[in-house]
Amino acid sequence: MPTIALLSDALIDQIAAGEVVERPASVVKELGENALDSGARSIRVVIEGGGTRFIEVTDDGSGMSREDAVLSVRRHATSKLRAAEDLLAIRTLGFRGEALAAIASVSRLMLRTALHGAPEGTEVRLEDGEPRVSAAAARPGTQVRVEDLFGGVPARRKFLRRAETELRHVEDAVLRLALAHPEVAFRLEHEGRTVQVLPPSPGDIRERVAAALGPEVAPFLLPLEERRLGLRVHGVIASPEFSLSSARSLYVFVNGRHVRDRTLHFAVHRGLAPSLPAGRQPVGVLFVEIEPSRVDVNVHPQKLEVRFADAAEVTDAVQAAISRAVLRDSLASSQGRPPPSPDYAAAVERFLSRASGAPLPLPEVQDRPPAHGEAMPDRDAAPAPGYFAALRPLGTLRGRALVCEGPGGSLVVLDLHAVRERVLAHRLEREADAPAEAPLLGAALALTPAMESRVSARLEQLVGAGLVVEPFGPDAYRLVGVSPALVGHRPETLVEAAVAALEGGQRAPEVRAALACAAATEAREPSAEEIRQLLAALDATDPGARVRHRRVVVEERAVLSLLP
Repeated sequence: MPTIALLSDALIDQIAAGEVVERPASVVKELGENALDSGARSIRVVIEGGGTRFIEVTDDGSGMSREDAVLSVRRHATSKLRAAEDLLAIRTLGFRGEALAAIASVSRLMLRTALHGAPEGTEVRLEDGEPRVSAAAARPGTQVRVEDLFGGVPARRKFLRRAETELRHVEDAVLRLALAHPEVAFRLEHEGRTVQVLPPSPGDIRERVAAALGPEVAPFLLPLEERRLGLRVHGVIASPEFSLSSARSLYVFVNGRHVRDRTLHFAVHRGLAPSLPAGRQPVGVLFVEIEPSRVDVNVHPQKLEVRFADAAEVTDAVQAAISRAVLRDSLASSQGRPPPSPDYAAAVERFLSRASGAPLPLPEVQDRPPAHGEAMPDRDAAPAPGYFAALRPLGTLRGRALVCEGPGGSLVVLDLHAVRERVLAHRLEREADAPAEAPLLGAALALTPAMESRVSARLEQLVGAGLVVEPFGPDAYRLVGVSPALVGHRPETLVEAAVAALEGGQRAPEVRAALACAAATEAREPSAEEIRQLLAALDATDPGARVRHRRVVVEERAVLSLLP
């Protein structure tokens, strides 16, 4: 008896499903990509149980004839490839050909479709691998319904998370599709509640980014544009003062396809360095458009990775686009405000311009005797007690850099975001056991439906983080208590930061750090009195904390960049 046997078609389909369908979000992604390839201008996604019980994706695309509808649910059937050469020039999103068949092998699938102007449509149902075809109403476009995902594969279903977690993955899948196609309207509903509504915004990608990621990011978005032979990099990146503690809000697309490419993410970081505070992650939406023959998109089962024929050329273009955008922003902001001191302002402008004009790194510390009376801390050493309070503030550059005169005629440039974050974190630690203060009349929270459901699941944990949130009418909440250090900050920013940290399994100290970072991010230009208070408070923080710095000689003066 032979030890090698041919697999059954049903098992082959389930193996293919394992490559294509990881969770409900994978189904939404595959069906959404097919809808976009069909020319849809409106896509509606309805799910139940986080997508495990029910998924329905409806579009107004071109639709299919009855013959094509029947073929579309068969294995390795596609309208997007004809020959092996086509694999070298993929211009569509969904091209693998087994998505519907793979989904149907681990669920109950119904497809209803009709061509525009056709007298009637077609309905195809797949259960146990056998298609049943019937006539349907002539509603142009396509509707695919998936029920009981992994119901017949308990070994796969047990790896799914709670409905709340799966819903967040579905939200992110819809968000990625929406960011890549701002001209298309998207709507996501979960168990009768509207979670996302993204109207079309074909004019400016910043409108879609603000609608998807939140209006608070809009003022910080910088446009990107870099063109080279057969290559274009464009999109938006948030200026360095608007950053996050995680990389969840950096989206990179190659020819309209969302990818997770470490090389491209590294290029983004290099383009922002060293303006991006240490430990912070950028926010932005980046598009790389390249001749399809110069990129292989068929190197990952879920098409999350790509391979470029010349990766160095692409990363160099990405880095250059971001560096120029940050440099333009820095120069525009500095030109819009009179400098506090000609000598110091000129030195700071060159310092920041060189920093923003990466990839060239800042020069290393030069071996030279210190200037007369100069007293600078050693590299990675904590400054002496009272160092910051003794600085003489000269001014700020767009609220990002605080320029001071230091000992021995040195120039000290402090990252304002890092200063605020460190001072706030110190206060939150000291006031961890202090009773929460009540904002005036309680602050009503303007939350999305998705955020409301996430908040409702974390009400008790939020109290432990110093935020007291209570229901306020149907599907609404308000902030009725907050740590004294956070009074006056935007409540939605605080609640969303705390919820994200709690969902990441972080403990109380890490949640307080996330709150300090969120509060510091939204702060604006400080007054002279606020600057003096910040410097004095900075001296009171942990004296043993490491301070990264680099000395640069500019016209016989030393520029010291301190990142607390």
